[in-house]
Amino acid sequence: MSRSGLSTLGRGVARRYASSTVQKPYNFYRLYEENHLQLQRVPIPDLKQTIQRYLHSMKGILNETEYAAHEKLVRDFENTVGPEVQKKLVETDQADARLGKFPYYYFEKCWDEGYLAQRESIFVNTNPFFGFNKPAHKKLGGQTKMAALFLSAYLKWVHKLKSGQMDAEPGSDISQFYAQVGTARLPRPIQDVLTYAPDSRHVVVIHENKIFKLEVITADGKHASPAALEKAMENIISDFKSAPQTEICALSGEDRDWWASQRRQVEESSPVNAASLKDIDSALFVICLDSAEPKTHDEWVNVGLLATANRWYDKSEIIVCKNGLMGILFEHSHSDGMTWIRWIGECWNHMHGTKSGFSPLPNVPTVDAVPTPQLLKWELNEAALQSIEKAKKSVQASMSNVDLTSLEYTALSRDTLSKKWKVSPDGAAQVAYNLAHSIVHGYQPAVYESCSTRNFFHGRTETIRAATPEAKDFIYTFLDKSKSASEKWAKFVAATAAHGERAREASKAQGVDRHMLGLSNMASVAGIKHPLFSDPLFKRGKTWRLSTSNITTPYISYFAFGAVIPDGYGIGYCLLNDSLQISVSSFKDNPTTDTKKFVNAIATSFEEIGKLAANH
Repeated sequence: MSRSGLSTLGRGVARRYASSTVQKPYNFYRLYEENHLQLQRVPIPDLKQTIQRYLHSMKGILNETEYAAHEKLVRDFENTVGPEVQKKLVETDQADARLGKFPYYYFEKCWDEGYLAQRESIFVNTNPFFGFNKPAHKKLGGQTKMAALFLSAYLKWVHKLKSGQMDAEPGSDISQFYAQVGTARLPRPIQDVLTYAPDSRHVVVIHENKIFKLEVITADGKHASPAALEKAMENIISDFKSAPQTEICALSGEDRDWWASQRRQVEESSPVNAASLKDIDSALFVICLDSAEPKTHDEWVNVGLLATANRWYDKSEIIVCKNGLMGILFEHSHSDGMTWIRWIGECWNHMHGTKSGFSPLPNVPTVDAVPTPQLLKWELNEAALQSIEKAKKSVQASMSNVDLTSLEYTALSRDTLSKKWKVSPDGAAQVAYNLAHSIVHGYQPAVYESCSTRNFFHGRTETIRAATPEAKDFIYTFLDKSKSASEKWAKFVAATAAHGERAREASKAQGVDRHMLGLSNMASVAGIKHPLFSDPLFKRGKTWRLSTSNITTPYISYFAFGAVIPDGYGIGYCLLNDSLQISVSSFKDNPTTDTKKFVNAIATSFEEIGKLAANH
């Protein structure tokens, strides 16, 4: 599964778009289905090119004997049934294109099913966390003020989006923006569904496991003012201390089939419950006012990603801690990092009175009347209460099993990597992760890095296969004491260059994994059998022991998510102007992984490569 679908948006976002944004008329309610920027459909790569790229990538993780056997199998597919499968894939995609409706690219149905048919709980296995910078001004500090200011900015951004005023980024799809307003994931047996409420006028606020409905837009379209929103948040904290805690949120952190059955029972047992669930589903957004006051980076990413209460995992949630630290935990099924970064950036810059690179958020009439928090009510029978207790224990156990540690590496920065080392910052980071894994575990594994394909209509992500043969060559050279520093540096530079080439291919939807997914699915649908897709080496090539993703943008300092396999690591990182911020996760019950050892090895890798750079 693609972990995060997150990609790099470098520093200088304002400079990048300030003079290049365009205003194109669009109908918000047709954003999902209407290609108003006339972007290209996600292309199906040439079969022979994909085979070549695939085989090249497998040299990075297989030994010579394994590679020889696997190449023979892959070439057999290429020369026998492969062209037939490719032809059917192209013809099916062309037929879908003529219809002009879902699926909007050749593997979209598979991709959506990959998220929505996932039966594991989603809070670690899918949902990622972004931690924002600390407030730049003291006047922005404080929990309720931060929550109110960000919510006010978000409401203005929603108005801008829905009224057709949002600037388009040239060549970038905006279909995902429809789902940024009032979207919820609903648990269902076999496969979840999404529900949309873009015209909703309320948000949901969760504090100490008490869930409140807060109307923030009046019937005539006026917004509650920031002062009114702040007061409403204060009232939630101060006026409901004796209100009962239901802890029903825990159910949303359970296995999806079990949660689906429990939700149906809760819903059907009382119209009060049904109404409360509907209020949650239809909220524009969820705001979690946490009692935690994290002091360190580790504490903050653990609160953001792994809190066991005060969360509704089926909605994206703004998390605001008691000390004013703020971040967002995203429900990931419908959208990806580039979309999130865009609207977060507009809101964050509006809060700080700085330029986002896009047109300012609009002035919307406000009212100073403080909205009245409505505590959602529940009528829970004994069976429901027992299920909640079961879910609480299960969520707690799952969260406790995640070993999440952060590294703030201040000896390097994005500028150092690009200007002094003169290499790709992202490529340097990826090579360092590969080296770290080899130091701890003795080999280079399959490595996933997500890359945005937002230049295509409905484009989401492609895989950068970061465990390149060039990275493997560098590692062997680096660990060979007989090799000189100049030889090691040359191999390092070559490895970063190779990574850059793979990244460029992926950004053009010319990677390996999405095409292989389409071919595998088409072969299954058409009843065409070939041993390639069940081959253990083929499966090893997409078993992501390192699942990585880079979010580099001026207003996000922390990025975390869970590993995607039991014996893997999840690596979220930000390459900032003054440091490298890296969060690494693994599972404590797996005897082969060790987050702290791996984080230490990452630091060692950067230090040792830094010595090579200094002597170059």
